[in-house]
Amino acid sequence: MRARSRAALLATGTCLMVAAAGCGSGSSSPSQSVATAPAQISGQLKVYAYEDGFTPGYVKSFKAEYPKVDLQTQAFSSSTSALTKLRTGSVSPDVINTCVDENAAEEVRLGVFQPLDISKIPNWKYIDPELKKLPGVMSDGKVYVVPVDAGDGGIQYDPAHVSPAPTSWKDLFDPRYKGEASIEDNPVTAIDIGALAIGITDPLHMDSAQLEQVKNFLIAHKSQFRTWWESDTDEEQLYKTGEIWISSGYRDNAFTVTKNGVPNNFVLPKEGQLEWTCGYGISAHAHNLSAAYAMINWYASVAAETYEANTWHYRIANLKAKAQLPHKILVLSGNNQKLSHPIPASEPSNYAEWVQVWQDVKSG
Repeated sequence: MRARSRAALLATGTCLMVAAAGCGSGSSSPSQSVATAPAQISGQLKVYAYEDGFTPGYVKSFKAEYPKVDLQTQAFSSSTSALTKLRTGSVSPDVINTCVDENAAEEVRLGVFQPLDISKIPNWKYIDPELKKLPGVMSDGKVYVVPVDAGDGGIQYDPAHVSPAPTSWKDLFDPRYKGEASIEDNPVTAIDIGALAIGITDPLHMDSAQLEQVKNFLIAHKSQFRTWWESDTDEEQLYKTGEIWISSGYRDNAFTVTKNGVPNNFVLPKEGQLEWTCGYGISAHAHNLSAAYAMINWYASVAAETYEANTWHYRIANLKAKAQLPHKILVLSGNNQKLSHPIPASEPSNYAEWVQVWQDVKSG
């Protein structure tokens, strides 16, 4: 289960400190000599990721393939906390987990990642071409992040209290569920939902007048929501305690809630589905490039991707791995579906305005 709070952060400034060294100093170059044979790769490798990025069962095959690598891991619970620590230099990893729906594009702009030498990532050729187009994956013709997993953003609900099954984002605002609903505390997600609920079909390209419409709608319906959930664990607990019956959410979250004893269903709303995508990049100040490239390539491998689909029911990026999934897993993970109206949960060009709108909603 990805312990992800998909909460986005508006970062400011022109220089991001990802290590004690100053901006632009001490960074590694992708042209630097990099070992590729597992027997040649050794030393300490620091990975900074959501907790599922290094769960024992997941990384077992990496450790078996690279026994000389000393894998050192540190988890973050949200992109906000991760970027704060990267900015202050309190963490100095080699490999960093990031998500398109959070701040991948911002991290690339601020210099968190170094451009990748794709010749050192053989599994890149199997990555879904559509995911390669997403913000933060590539910039100015250079690759910075290798996408490895994705998921559907839709509506979760407790079937014991919500009937008939929801079909629209408008159902989150149904008065029958007043005080029993929740939306993720994320500017992009929340504003997308508000826009789709009032009939705006292309939320990522809203102008200021449309944003004002959405803000007023969300403020007018603020009493509908018991809370804004901040992390997957937070949302799952709200269902477990019966505090919410319906929420914005994700396919994998619904699976986990049900597995933990509370029936929970997931649907894709007819107006459009929000699609998150996450992956990994190499820090601009990575110390162990050989091991970092090995880890990035492993994250995109058939073994790693198959584990993700089987264990967390994520959509996966490696098309070769997807083609080998059993039918049951294809269905459970949504890897077999063609989405009717997918909306990339990524930062719009006027993201600062979105952040302000969401702050106004929460305080309004």
